[in-house]
Amino acid sequence: MDEAVVGAAWYTPESWRQLEEAVAAAGLPKTILAGSYAEFVAAFDAQARAFARQGVRVEKLPVDVPHKAAFCKRWGLELNSVGRTKYGAALAAAGGDREELDRGGFVDRTKTEQ
Repeated sequence: MDEAVVGAAWYTPESWRQLEEAVAAAGLPKTILAGSYAEFVAAFDAQARAFARQGVRVEKLPVDVPHKAAFCKRWGLELNSVGRTKYGAALAAAGGDREELDRGGFVDRTKTEQ
């Protein structure tokens, strides 16, 4: 049986700073993020342990914050948890290839079509 793996956004101290700046520039409240980088790491580690107890390995996926911010802007998404999650899902669907993501379209299947 193949090992179960889930990808989760990973920020370095520098990319966390970039994310804080991008959130502020977008006019969003800082409260949409963890209180600090240390809190982000602690929450990530707790989530990874919870998955591990269920036999799932969490793989750190480094985040390119400027690319994520540009993607959200391009597709009319806020840089909140919803926009960041949609970016992550679209990037995963593109095999982690940012150029492929930029070339392809983005269809938000979480919205109901009228």
